[in-house]
Amino acid sequence: MRLKKPKKPSKSKLKRQADRLFSLIIRSRAHCERCGTTNNLQCAHVFSRRYLGTRWNEENAYCLCAADHVFYTHRPIEWEDWCIKRMGLMEWEILRGAALIVTKPDYPMLVESLRQRAHQLGIAA
Repeated sequence: MRLKKPKKPSKSKLKRQADRLFSLIIRSRAHCERCGTTNNLQCAHVFSRRYLGTRWNEENAYCLCAADHVFYTHRPIEWEDWCIKRMGLMEWEILRGAALIVTKPDYPMLVESLRQRAHQLGIAA
């Protein structure tokens, strides 16, 4: 009888795992970085998740409450202004450049590095 090799997780499953771990890491900041509340925390990306060059970069995300996240989602100019004020124009431009770099992540390595980062922060992942 021939043993089957264990199936490798699909790219989409690994991407979801990476997103879940990344969100936990960002939300571990434990308060909204705009208003200070500790309720309904979410991971808000500076540059959209569609840009894989920065999708899992901690500098590309803030911990926001749901209300502030929705507020800025519908007001992208104010979001950009707030981010630039927080991080500085030079850092924002560097991050923007990194977002534009097309990369194909090594998903198993990415998930493992995010697990290690979560472990460093004391997050049960």
